[in-house]
Amino acid sequence: MRRRRAHALTAIVVTALSIASCGGGTPTLADYAEQLEPAVAQMRFRIIATDEAIAQPVSSPAEMEAHWRERVAAREEFLTVFEEIEPPDEATAMHAAAEDVVRRLATAEAAVAAQIGEYAELSELGGLGSTAAFRGFIEVNDESTRICLAAQGMFDETQQREIFADMPWIPGELNEVVQVVFGCVPGDS
Repeated sequence: MRRRRAHALTAIVVTALSIASCGGGTPTLADYAEQLEPAVAQMRFRIIATDEAIAQPVSSPAEMEAHWRERVAAREEFLTVFEEIEPPDEATAMHAAAEDVVRRLATAEAAVAAQIGEYAELSELGGLGSTAAFRGFIEVNDESTRICLAAQGMFDETQQREIFADMPWIPGELNEVVQVVFGCVPGDS
């Protein structure tokens, strides 16, 4: 009887350990970065493409509006992926701040697109920069750059831990080195 209980207890412990090792715990910073970096890269690629298109001459306000709507779509697709990523404990606050600012960017860019949608003539686009919608976008965009730089800094700080990487007695989260590049550029979020 005692032997059966021991085997049953062993089976339960092995099962519990197996479940825990298959993703049952909080992800590491490296896991988080591995999921986050491609999502950020895809969004940035699309935003840079719209920046290039916006810088070119357009044939109508509708064409310019379409470029801004593409920015909104890029943000919303990023958020769909971002919401599925579970941050580690040390990145929870940063994750929430990033989600908030990207939502606000999408809203601000939609407001700019709506403003452009009110224009009938190309000449009206010249006054876009002085509108409340555009000023609101600039404000949120500047904030997103600060959050991006802070997130990049959080990951860059792990580089200092590299000296502990081969020391098995140091807990994993203290010797974890994460290399990630978000490409934060002031004025380019």
